[in-house]
Amino acid sequence: MQNNWWKINSELRIDTPFLAVYENRIQANIERLIEAVNGETQKLRPHIKTHKIGEILDLFKTYNINKIKCATIAEAELAAIHEISDVLLAYPPVDVKKDRWISLIQKYPSISFSTIVDNLDSAKALDESAEKNNLKLTVYLDLNTGMNRTGISISKNWKALIDEIVLLKNIDFAGIHIYDGHLKGDLEHRFDTASNLFFSINEEIQAINKKLGYELKNCRWRIQHISVLCHSKKRRMQSRNFCFLGF
Repeated sequence: MQNNWWKINSELRIDTPFLAVYENRIQANIERLIEAVNGETQKLRPHIKTHKIGEILDLFKTYNINKIKCATIAEAELAAIHEISDVLLAYPPVDVKKDRWISLIQKYPSISFSTIVDNLDSAKALDESAEKNNLKLTVYLDLNTGMNRTGISISKNWKALIDEIVLLKNIDFAGIHIYDGHLKGDLEHRFDTASNLFFSINEEIQAINKKLGYELKNCRWRIQHISVLCHSKKRRMQSRNFCFLGF
């Protein structure tokens, strides 16, 4: 691509401020991400909180990327409006947000919505709301592996929490959600740390599968950089910043 590709023709008469989006750059970034997973787009769940742009969601679909992750209910609704088939809200909806989450699910029944929980009280509250509205809600257990922002610490008995959640009649327990944004250092260090942690947790997941009598759908793992990959079929990438990287 040409040098100074980001420059805007000074002859253009555009009112400011405005958002300039370079579609060919975004397409190149999407293609690079797909190449990183050997074309297996079902492994990808891009986070949309960086761009929040419906046209980019439409672009995802042309590349057969049909799952996204979001931080707010407004972002989840944007994805639903643009007919993204699988939407994961990566924050536990409580109080008013729980009611908004229920309303969104009711408004778009064809969309597969899911969210996360990290304690039994939140899971029970969702279960009660689901029962009142004749719904079945899909949840992932959020594990804190070192980011210390949300999630139950892996040093605690998170497996016992799963035992409690799966007993809730209106909750569909889908798997584990992990965010590894705390990892720093060079590529090799991040790769080794993420891989070791993932495979240790994966061993626990295999034991849970046997106990439950069914296999959890998958394990959500947000990769901090698109080049940090593990080849396990159970891993799903969730990268948020790749759209606007200036490669």
